[in-house]
Amino acid sequence: MDLANSIESIPMHAVDIELRLFPASPPENIRFRIESVTQLPAEWTSTLSSLVHQQLLMAGLQKTEWPVALREIYRVLHPGRWIQLGEDTPWMQGRYPEKLCMEKFVAMVRSMKAGFVEIETKSRMQRVGKWAGEAGVAHRMNQGSSFKGFKTPILEVGGFGYVRSEKEYDMLLEGAEKEWDEIPGTEKEFVIFWVKKPLV
Repeated sequence: MDLANSIESIPMHAVDIELRLFPASPPENIRFRIESVTQLPAEWTSTLSSLVHQQLLMAGLQKTEWPVALREIYRVLHPGRWIQLGEDTPWMQGRYPEKLCMEKFVAMVRSMKAGFVEIETKSRMQRVGKWAGEAGVAHRMNQGSSFKGFKTPILEVGGFGYVRSEKEYDMLLEGAEKEWDEIPGTEKEFVIFWVKKPLV
């Protein structure tokens, strides 16, 4: 949104599979569509995009869907231009022993994400929680939203022995958010990398 506001003369396209994730009042130069990155609109060709930015799909795509998504991004990208990808790294179990709610979430998410490979690239740490100021609150909200998105799949497989109901899950999430705010030190690594499409 910041980029769209800073260069209002450049048209932008944004896709997601969920309408509720679109902002209520977006800048006029962004067009939102309900689409999947694994099947972008056929009319989008390599003349459409000078930059493709994708982020936070690590938990949203199956391992077999990643090559499909990257081929689709490649297809709509203009030769000689760039793809920017940004993803959180997994929460590490045992890193926050004094944060019991957080540790349960880490265990559940790691159970869900088994099989993903680690990608080496440049990264930076993001502080999570009120203790880290305005940026920390924003990161807490983002992480909370991610964990809300995991609720249905986690409950569908029985909660991995940590939660049995939606109410228990919500209470666990509230506890984790409280820990993030009240116990300083929670950080989350965010990885960004760029890939250039060749001219040929």
